Amino acid sequence: MSRSIIVEGRNCWCSARVDRLAFLIDGAAYFGAVAEAIERAREQVLILGWDFDARVRLRYGNDSRDRVGDVLKRAVRRSRGLTVRILEWDFSLMHAFRRRPIPFISRPAPYHRRIYIRTDNAHPVGASHHQKLVVVDDSVAFLGGLDLAARRWDTADHAVNDPRRVDPGGERYPPFHDVQVAVDGAAAARLGELARERWRRATGERLAAPRRGGEVWPPSLPAELEAATVAIARTEPAFAGRGEVREVERLFVDCIRAAKRWIYIENQYLTSASVADVLAERLAERDGPEIAIVLTRDSSGWLEQSTMDVLRTRVLRRLRSIDRRGRLRVYYPVVAGDSGETDVYVHAKAMVVDDRLARVGSANLSNRSMGFDTECDLALESDGDSRIEQVIGGLRDRLLGEHLGVEPQRVRATLAASGSLLKTVESLRGSGRRLEPLDREAPAWLMAALPDREVMDPERPISLQQWLEDYVPTEPRRFSRFNIIGVALLGLLALGLTAVHGLTPLGTALQPLTAADTLPLEPVLAGPVALAAIYVVGGLILIPVTILTVATVLVYGPFLGFGYALFGVGLSAIAGYWLGRSLERDAVLRIARSFVNPVGANLACTGLRPITMLRLLPAIPFSLVSLVAGASRARLGDFALGTLLGITPWLAGVTLLADRLAAAIRDPGALSLASLVAVVAGLSLGTWALLRRLGGRRTSQA
Repeated sequence: MSRSIIVEGRNCWCSARVDRLAFLIDGAAYFGAVAEAIERAREQVLILGWDFDARVRLRYGNDSRDRVGDVLKRAVRRSRGLTVRILEWDFSLMHAFRRRPIPFISRPAPYHRRIYIRTDNAHPVGASHHQKLVVVDDSVAFLGGLDLAARRWDTADHAVNDPRRVDPGGERYPPFHDVQVAVDGAAAARLGELARERWRRATGERLAAPRRGGEVWPPSLPAELEAATVAIARTEPAFAGRGEVREVERLFVDCIRAAKRWIYIENQYLTSASVADVLAERLAERDGPEIAIVLTRDSSGWLEQSTMDVLRTRVLRRLRSIDRRGRLRVYYPVVAGDSGETDVYVHAKAMVVDDRLARVGSANLSNRSMGFDTECDLALESDGDSRIEQVIGGLRDRLLGEHLGVEPQRVRATLAASGSLLKTVESLRGSGRRLEPLDREAPAWLMAALPDREVMDPERPISLQQWLEDYVPTEPRRFSRFNIIGVALLGLLALGLTAVHGLTPLGTALQPLTAADTLPLEPVLAGPVALAAIYVVGGLILIPVTILTVATVLVYGPFLGFGYALFGVGLSAIAGYWLGRSLERDAVLRIARSFVNPVGANLACTGLRPITMLRLLPAIPFSLVSLVAGASRARLGDFALGTLLGITPWLAGVTLLADRLAAAIRDPGALSLASLVAVVAGLSLGTWALLRRLGGRRTSQA
């Protein structure tokens, strides 16, 4: 008998017995089961998630009151001793447009006093709490890739035009695939323990365990397995004196290394360096296992497509270059209907190794999930038990059958006859519902621009000082490339702002000429707030603010645009100043001198006149001056006034340039083009004269 893959204390937190276990494929199965369990709760419901939306419908039937909020309220009203605690990630601004900024601002009805809702920020800067867990009375627990959130519900059919697949706002979304697992017994109690500890860390409140009385298992959910042992693996970053936990990563590596014949993977991402290394190791072997991976065709949103898809492309290129024996296939699922066909978004985090081990959880195959975000996976190992082997193999067969549009029994029979997982998939791929080879790659220019050590997918927390030293160029020869990338990204942002302005109702409402009649306060209140956030974030990562200023003027016009830009640039300067004060002075000056050697010695100057002159120099990065002034402990009053005096003429020149550029684009006549040339010539001449004067002054003072 092979040695056990699961080793408590190495690749899992604990092993625990289950009386019943069931795999729930896709949101309709999970949402319905969790609703039934909540309706049977007596003491305690714990909901942990990356996201949560009380407006989401859990079931579709005659009762339209099956939204999450309705189900929870009915449960606490029915059981006087029941409390519900919901803990969701205190999310990053990067996800502000994909989630509601205030979790319950659109709640369907007032909440009950025994329903407690908290956000969790007990994690390092940039990390997220990604565990997706529901525990009811410590008697049944659900975990996997699904949150009780919008745009998750779907059936296993993934019908192209299912009218039920709409978000709470009534907007349709594409087919969505995920996997969850339900367990009871001691395993549910251990998961309840994990959830209560996370609640304590986030809120300071210690919760008592429930008595675990009564039958909570959903009546409509048949158990696939009884009387077995499962393992729980976690990822936790180092934080607040606690060491990091990397059980999820070790279990991935150990599973892949233990495979004999087949590895089947479904995941949202494929960017993890450690997973890529061990997959490459197995593909290089003479008699290694076959590997079939099902991913989403394109990540969600331009940000992930510009980062995670680039990193995925690099991983796949490497693996395919090693796969000389043809043992790797990578696919994405497609469904067809009367109105055409569409991709299925793969959000699952599932793996099946031979008929020996199955794992389902929240962990992506990304660097973040290995050591930066909190994760929770559950693993089931057969240990030679034939009935468990049937359940493990059955999960793989069900997943493949769903993607290929065939019954699981046909998948199992074909696999038994061919003895090859890859041949099974290829022989069952048809022209309708199917798995398509994933040959999509990120654009070459983006592949070249994105650094290998990607900020969007770190393995561990990064301090501000370390980030500055690792990701800010420290050699003058790299400065031009860094700025080119920054300008390109800001250019995309400028195009996006322009598109919003020209193509959406929001843009029309914010036009200065129509705002007085439609939304008279919106440009004054919402414009500066939204733009200031963009200026501050762009400034903190040392991206030039010139492009943002141009974009602002193009969108809002010269007068309002100048005011918005001045406001945003001022806040960006103050944010950079305080960041500089929190960093080590010598480190900041060392980096600053590598940017601008000719004037590096003067960068540490304090006082009103030096800061004003530095602000007038367009050759010196705006944010760098703010960092250096803060690190040099310049007086805040001198810094603020010097910045105002220095940037006002500079912003006026950029505003004039942007306005003339817009005029030339709208009406490319002789007069508009001449005025544009005149402005460019004037700005160039003024900049040259200023630099010449400053250069002569430095020479005379040497």
